Amino acid sequence: MMCLHLLHHGKIEKVLDDLRTASRDIIDRIERTLVRKLFDYVEDTWISSDLWPPEAWSVHMQRVHIYIYINLPLYKYSMKITIISIFLGKEN
Repeated sequence: MMCLHLLHHGKIEKVLDDLRTASRDIIDRIERTLVRKLFDYVEDTWISSDLWPPEAWSVHMQRVHIYIYINLPLYKYSMKITIISIFLGKEN
């Protein structure tokens, strides 16, 4: 269920229904009840909602912005090492 946002918005409801159907096989009554409540929440908040329909939150085929990694210290350190290696001619 945590990857629904990666699907095309037109397929999200069908996949959620398929997952709901598969969850009916959960033997433990308490677990089945908790999973049913989770499905109800997702359905009410993210599928049937006029405020947050799947078209609003599906990120299917959207461009990923790589620039967010520039702020990571390890990425910066790795880039420094790479640049120094290239500058010194010790490129792998």
